[in-house]
Amino acid sequence: MNSPEIGFDKRNLREKSAAEQFLARHQQWVIGLVVMPVSYFNHLYQRASHFLAKRRATQSASDVQVLHREKVHRVMADVQRWAALPAERRPPIRTDRSGAASHSVRSSDKSGSHQVRMHDFNRILGIDLAKGTVTIEPFVTVGELTTWLLQHDRMLEATLEMEDATLGGLALSQGMTTHSHRCGLVHDTVMRYEFVTGRGDCIEATATGNADVFRAAGFSHGTLGFLTALELKIVPASRELLVSYQRCDSIDELYRQYRHAIEHTDAFFLEAIIYSPRHAVLIRGDLLTPATQQEARSRGVRTNHQGRWHKPWFFVHAEKVPNGHQEFMPMRDYLMRHDRSLCMTMLYVFPAGNHPLMRWLLGWMLPPKVTFLKALRPPEAREDAAREQVYQDLAFPIEHLADMVDYVDARLGIYPLLLYPCKVHDHGGFIRHPGERGASDDATRTRYYLNLGIYGVPNAVRIGDPHFNVISEVRGLLEKLRGLGGFQHSYCDVFQTREEFYRMFDVTLSNAVRKRLGSEQLVTVYDKVKPEIPWEDWSSPA
Repeated sequence: MNSPEIGFDKRNLREKSAAEQFLARHQQWVIGLVVMPVSYFNHLYQRASHFLAKRRATQSASDVQVLHREKVHRVMADVQRWAALPAERRPPIRTDRSGAASHSVRSSDKSGSHQVRMHDFNRILGIDLAKGTVTIEPFVTVGELTTWLLQHDRMLEATLEMEDATLGGLALSQGMTTHSHRCGLVHDTVMRYEFVTGRGDCIEATATGNADVFRAAGFSHGTLGFLTALELKIVPASRELLVSYQRCDSIDELYRQYRHAIEHTDAFFLEAIIYSPRHAVLIRGDLLTPATQQEARSRGVRTNHQGRWHKPWFFVHAEKVPNGHQEFMPMRDYLMRHDRSLCMTMLYVFPAGNHPLMRWLLGWMLPPKVTFLKALRPPEAREDAAREQVYQDLAFPIEHLADMVDYVDARLGIYPLLLYPCKVHDHGGFIRHPGERGASDDATRTRYYLNLGIYGVPNAVRIGDPHFNVISEVRGLLEKLRGLGGFQHSYCDVFQTREEFYRMFDVTLSNAVRKRLGSEQLVTVYDKVKPEIPWEDWSSPA
């Protein structure tokens, strides 16, 4: 951990370039006058493109499948050409998706790689209402599929709150939602994967066919092969749901209420927001039937259209409602409730976004597109953000809630904190329960975890403490997490060495699958998720 005599990394005191100084001084103006309008018009362009594509598309379901197969064969041929090269001449192989397009904090550099054309894998391939599944290509976004499914009175069993997140990326990482205490992570809701392997073969993986690939897929980040399609579980969706807010005056009370709600109620959605050690709000969402909706209306419950442009950010709204408050909320508004605030990060990126005047006049342009925010950011600004801000999602067994919050409160002083519950299913893949590493007996074990979202600037940085080292503090937090048997979400900055990372995640099954599929020369998970910045140089010795 940090020590006073080491002091703050002096490179933080370097003279900033003119571009950095301008962005730092005028960040909100740049976002408000440049990024937001560009993001909004890009959104309109995408909607128009999708509309025109649908008008032009008269293909039957079988024609859609034919077009999909043509794209898959294109990927197979491309990978086979790469695999035919002598091993010493093969460059790294990646998809052609822009590194700025992901929701990760990293800006991946794919120059020098053999890039497989996959950016057009963005079609919904079909829905099976009787089976309760939808089949899609990997770059379909959460927002696109949510809108389409709600037209069929359905939703994904695990719906992330970020509209631009892609379902393929979530399925191959650790996507977690407020229904995860019922369904697990996003990859636990996948019924079938379709991959092109490192040899250029196309395979399907289900619980009964290529079962080792199926169990290893979660968190694999495309290191088993190139994901070309996936089949996901869907569930019925009511048009509105009943949202209830319960205040907790201590973390111990929050733990008791959380555990009771998970184990002894049928709550469909659960989350909590922690505003301080003495103020947290447990938020529950329940699907409605006509009878329950009528009963609630008779008690005076009203509808909150949270998704409208002028509404305050959801975490701000939840802090101010009275204890015991209930409201109806349209289903899409609830599912995307954190999108406009980018899961609380807008509090630091663009705090003016929640000002009433800003919301009423320009709120319809929010949120700014992550792609444009990352593209606008100079490399030096990315480095400075890593040394001044914390952006982490950490999952741990539920019984360690108080310990983790106490640690974050004492060491970082960041609020609010976002808290999701989750069933973590240990399938023998990357994510294992404490004491379950190594060879798997093919059994699935389940434990309740909580996921703590920590987004913001530590208190010591805000007050200008010159001895506070953010990266060292995050590394200390990750060391604690490893000791609890928890895991880090990989879209955050992975300030872990390769050895530490593989103490947190188990590669036993993945390595065996990669070898069987001929995918050993694909990039490893650690090399895909490690930060692109020299964070080791900025971390104080332990």
